[in-house]
Amino acid sequence: MAPEDARRDFLGLLHELGERARSATYDYGWQRDAAVWIAVVAALDGLAAGRRPALPRETPPSWLPGLVRRALSQAATRTSWRDPWPPVRALEQLGAVVPDVDDTYVLAVVGGLGAGRAGGRARALREDVELRERVVWRMFEVEGGGEVSLANVDKFAPVEDGWSSAFQEAVADGTLDRGRVLSSCLEALRRDFSAYRAGWFGRLFDALSPTDDELVLLQPLLRPLLRSQVKATVSLALRHLRTLSKQRLLDDASTVAALAPALTASTKSSALAATRLLEGIAQRGDVPAAELVAAGTPALGHPLAEVQGAAARLLVMLGAADLVAEAGDQLAPSVRAEHSAGPPDAVPGPSDTPPTTVPNPVAESLSRADQADLLDLFAALLEDAGDPIQVERALAGLAEHGADANLAPLRRRAAAVLARGPREGVTRGWLRGHLARLVLVSLGERRPELPMPYRPADFLVSRLTETAEVVSGRLPPRTLLATPDTSDGWLSAETLVRRLVAGAASPAPYDVVAALLRVHPAGREGALRLLHRAGGRLPAELGAVVTYALGGDLPDPPRPPRPELWVAASRSRSPFGPDEQLARVGVTGAGRDRPIDARVRLEGRPYPWRDSRGEHTHVSWAWAVDVTDAATSASLPEPTAVAAVPLGHGRYDGGAEDYVGWAALVYPHDADHFLVHELDPVLVSTLHGEVRHDAARVLTALGRHPGRLGRLAGATLAAGLAAPKVVERVAAVDAVVGLRATGQLCAQLLARGIGDLRGPGLAARWAGALRDVAAVSPLDRDLVIDALTAALPELDPSSRGLNALLGLLHEELLRGGRCPPAALEPWLDRFAGSSN
Repeated sequence: MAPEDARRDFLGLLHELGERARSATYDYGWQRDAAVWIAVVAALDGLAAGRRPALPRETPPSWLPGLVRRALSQAATRTSWRDPWPPVRALEQLGAVVPDVDDTYVLAVVGGLGAGRAGGRARALREDVELRERVVWRMFEVEGGGEVSLANVDKFAPVEDGWSSAFQEAVADGTLDRGRVLSSCLEALRRDFSAYRAGWFGRLFDALSPTDDELVLLQPLLRPLLRSQVKATVSLALRHLRTLSKQRLLDDASTVAALAPALTASTKSSALAATRLLEGIAQRGDVPAAELVAAGTPALGHPLAEVQGAAARLLVMLGAADLVAEAGDQLAPSVRAEHSAGPPDAVPGPSDTPPTTVPNPVAESLSRADQADLLDLFAALLEDAGDPIQVERALAGLAEHGADANLAPLRRRAAAVLARGPREGVTRGWLRGHLARLVLVSLGERRPELPMPYRPADFLVSRLTETAEVVSGRLPPRTLLATPDTSDGWLSAETLVRRLVAGAASPAPYDVVAALLRVHPAGREGALRLLHRAGGRLPAELGAVVTYALGGDLPDPPRPPRPELWVAASRSRSPFGPDEQLARVGVTGAGRDRPIDARVRLEGRPYPWRDSRGEHTHVSWAWAVDVTDAATSASLPEPTAVAAVPLGHGRYDGGAEDYVGWAALVYPHDADHFLVHELDPVLVSTLHGEVRHDAARVLTALGRHPGRLGRLAGATLAAGLAAPKVVERVAAVDAVVGLRATGQLCAQLLARGIGDLRGPGLAARWAGALRDVAAVSPLDRDLVIDALTAALPELDPSSRGLNALLGLLHEELLRGGRCPPAALEPWLDRFAGSSN
């Protein structure tokens, strides 16, 4: 059949089938387009099968160009089992449409040409000459995105079906000009493509193995790549320029003028390669020394000591040692030591002087919240309830004033908070929701209870419920016992006794437990005397419980009808020791008759997988919290009782959000109690790279905790220091520095945390964060040195990134004027070879 006859027959079929599809009724607009496109494909298939229309046509239907544009747009952004590109190309060859060869058209070709057939892309390039001339070179100009780009197509296709193989085959058989493909790859790398998509052009360039003669001609295109923001592109340019340099084929003068960006590149390998390239040029002597010195001097300011050292040696070789000396404090200690008589500003380390710490600062006293304060407090908490001290003040004020709290101006705001619900990813029993409900209950409204959040936040919600009983009129107004009287969350023993004696004859049970757990260790003898002077004004069991909590003696072991009170008294009386009295009556377990001893245990689970680039193995990390003598049973009012957390990939029943800081102050004696439940988001963020907004909150709360830090605290800080997100690393650095200053954090604890997380290979991340810690003060530098000295022997010498930690330790030892620790020598003897 003649081409013109075929065109008329097709257009006739297209009118018949397409109009029938267009005139049908559909529920949704997209269904019409889909049905009409099926009709287009059917018309093409009918023509191929020899079907004839009732009435041949001369012109295409008016709706066809728009339909084709929409089909091309789909093909340019996402892949589909029913690829629209082949029908579009058939329509074009029949003369039914004449689409513009724009970016959308090019990407449709990338996604659809020759897809699904082994070697189909290369064959299509050979056979479709007209398409090849119009589109192929545009492929090097269009980045693509979403599911369709040269990089993404090749990632998910077998190697033999990918575009890289097609181009290599087309170059090999002469279908495409080799020189033009090579130069087009380099021109593509100069464009502002993302690293992922730019990498495809670099890999194709390397796969074509350019010869030395070709590289000589391509030098003008290679040199501009040294300014690229894509690390792999800079590395490619340096690699090929060094090849030319070794063969003495390099344009030395032009290369020196272009090298500056690579000499200061953040990637160590690129900066060192640029320095070595400059050194090779210097050895040939064809470029004036002054130009080489000017080019190499900026590398002295590189943040990495190895790059500084290479630049310094080059400048010394060029006779510019004075410039190295002038750099002074800008240089790393190891570089200064190499080019001077010794490390400057040496100072004695902790081995020569006893360690000193800044004492814990005196906390501010808290004022009571009157009615005016209460309105402002709740107005702020409905926006952000992250400050636990303000939450406590608000509850205390509401319980004291009861239904007369005068929160009516907040009615609409509280109702809006409840109606909107929690932010995505936050527990449905979120704290601001509970506070909003409390406001409305205080105004006489009946609101359904919200869900209980995770443990131990359920204990905190129970305290909110007790306050709701007061504002609803079921309990009389009262002074809450547990409200801290200092800004760091402690409750003085005398304040507790005075509140009890002043009128809490029948205090709420959760309030009593919370108060006992918060009693500060100091001042208990005076509080006991005050309690004894009060005589029998307290109920018998309550008086005995408070006496026991403050260190008083009991004539007989308690036989508690309410074990939660005696557990709280025991943990307040002896936070870090066992309680034989409770053990005798069977109230046992971690956080009940004894302190908790908990640690993180990691387990790596390898998952092999295969793609077009070969076999791979990914290790997914699960963890458990192992608790010695874990409590087997504990009632809700026992927030200190701790059970083991079984092995898993981390629980996630909704983010804790504002509960984090409040939960941290349930038991200010020991940070590990709240970390049993709250370290999870930090581990998820660090080991899985998932977004957990609670991670930074946990690290901040840990940094402010006034009590003892245990092994879980060390692991949480170590995980935070290796977090992939800046906000979490900054929170961890701040926590480490602050806790060191208060004397709560020692090097051994931080080292143990690093050792507990040694499996996943976090060394390089630790190095960056610990460098920030060491820069704060000499005492923080000593903390880093001593922690690394203790932690490194726990790490496998083959661990990835270990050189970064060793380099950090080397620099900080020199900066502090300290000798290498002898304790490290047996471990260092396990290294061999020429590695860093």
